[in-house]
Amino acid sequence: MLRSLALSSSRSLGRLLARHTSCTQRPQPSQVARLRLDFTASQASLSSSSSASPRSSCSDLFEHASPAASSSSWPFSSISGVVAQQWRSASSFASTDPSRLLCWRPSARFLSSCSSLSTRTRFECGPSVRQILSTASPGESVTLKGWLRTVRISKSTAFLSLTDGSLQGGIQIVCEPSLAKGLSTGSFVEVHGLTVEAPAQHTDTVEVQADQVLLIGACDPDVYPLAKKRHSFEFLRELPHLRARTNTLGAVMRVRDSTAHVLQDYLRSHDFFQIHTPVLTATDAEGAGEVFQVGIEGEKASERERFFGEKAYLNVSGQLEAEIFASALGRVYTFGPTFRADPSDTRHHLAEFWMLEPEFIGADLPSLMNLSEDLIKLCAENMMKRCSGEFKLFSQFVDKTLGSRLTSIASDTPFRRITYHEAVDGLTHLHQGRPDLFKIVPQIGNDLAREHERYLCEEYFGFETPVFVTDYPRSVKPFYMRVNKDEKTVSCMDLLVPGIGEVAGGSVREERLSVLVENMKRCHVPQSKLQWYLDLRQFGSAPHGGFGIGFERLIQLLTGMENIRDVIPVPRHKNRVSVPKSLQ
Repeated sequence: MLRSLALSSSRSLGRLLARHTSCTQRPQPSQVARLRLDFTASQASLSSSSSASPRSSCSDLFEHASPAASSSSWPFSSISGVVAQQWRSASSFASTDPSRLLCWRPSARFLSSCSSLSTRTRFECGPSVRQILSTASPGESVTLKGWLRTVRISKSTAFLSLTDGSLQGGIQIVCEPSLAKGLSTGSFVEVHGLTVEAPAQHTDTVEVQADQVLLIGACDPDVYPLAKKRHSFEFLRELPHLRARTNTLGAVMRVRDSTAHVLQDYLRSHDFFQIHTPVLTATDAEGAGEVFQVGIEGEKASERERFFGEKAYLNVSGQLEAEIFASALGRVYTFGPTFRADPSDTRHHLAEFWMLEPEFIGADLPSLMNLSEDLIKLCAENMMKRCSGEFKLFSQFVDKTLGSRLTSIASDTPFRRITYHEAVDGLTHLHQGRPDLFKIVPQIGNDLAREHERYLCEEYFGFETPVFVTDYPRSVKPFYMRVNKDEKTVSCMDLLVPGIGEVAGGSVREERLSVLVENMKRCHVPQSKLQWYLDLRQFGSAPHGGFGIGFERLIQLLTGMENIRDVIPVPRHKNRVSVPKSLQ
């Protein structure tokens, strides 16, 4: 729980900032002096309270605001206390030139740290294995619940490896052989005991000396398919209801969770609002025609308009609806499932997959590329630092080049950027010298094939590097992309990454009504179903844009997993929509 200090200087700061909400005038010298005195006092008070706490950067506390950006009142005058660690950062920042602080507005993170929300903790489920291994000291009484991965029984001692899914690996339980009687791999147990110092050769600092082991859920070893050995991913795809118990697939799920949090935290820190866009739609955002039509069970195909009064489909993107709310809230994003009726049945295809789709006002092509690059680099860094156990597993057993690839992606080196015409010209030149290089000949006017994408980001520059390909021909892209001045290309980008190909794609949206109408006619998109989309261009149209990141492809990049069906909890694809029949 965050500890707050009730500082009188916070009230003075609140009153001072509240009088300068517009940031249109530089503060008077007397006000600057008062602010400096207030911060000096707060520094003196804080230096004795929590000097050992690491200093957070000032960017965590304040976000720069233009003079016209802060028209609403700041709620500082009502704040009675602030977090000591953050106050120290703010005071350090202001000690050089306190007047600078008046040209900044509080970030959501800063305000949330000053929140007076209740800290009640009625929820109690006991410590997880991760919490015990990271915080427990020898001699603590603990209760653990989880599944047994291994059971080894000798004459005098039994060794159990228990996991609850909270981290990579598990914790060792040491007990009397009599307590392990009837236990087997896969059983769910409850363990009571004391933490003791683990042997020096173990990587963990503690293990549990159990005095009681309760069998909660038995597991018949003669039937349980996940014996202690390595299983092929192909075999595990037939066990989607059990495969998350394995080391690799459990690690994938934790990486998904961590990556989703990182992406959304970054966007929220930049004032993006999450929008829950509909799953059911009457339009095909991409215009590709690969959509699932929705109907009522038992009705004829000719009657499928009966329920809604028109044909309905599962969405292929939340982009169009996101544009509605970007036109009102400025910066938004969607994160949810999307569907595509692609008949391909390969390791690259899913019928149901997740997309993260930011959409914001004022976007241009450089800002779209910068944001997507920031997100990918952040995810790579998060994988190596915060998912270290999972990262070690994937680097050792799945893809031995993963470490060097993610290190390169997370570095300060910018991603490469080339235009579509530069890419195709370069690939065509290479193909002329090596006719067997590509199965599909690259040609101007055609979209890039997967083999072209892989070559661009893996070999074209002489080393592996993510690549932005921009300004595709107008003829191969959807109607909503903004037409460039040459009237032949559109302001768009695809992000290609090693091992995967395209992981993200987006564009500046066409905000000019007349051009948008022309595009819809060219692409045979009926205006009657998208009149609301045209209205956005009639009533206060603003330049905007966005992109989509294929979440499963991103997880493939972070883990080195080759088959996209191994990085989603329950894969849905051609010829598979249900969990296989029971093993019984």
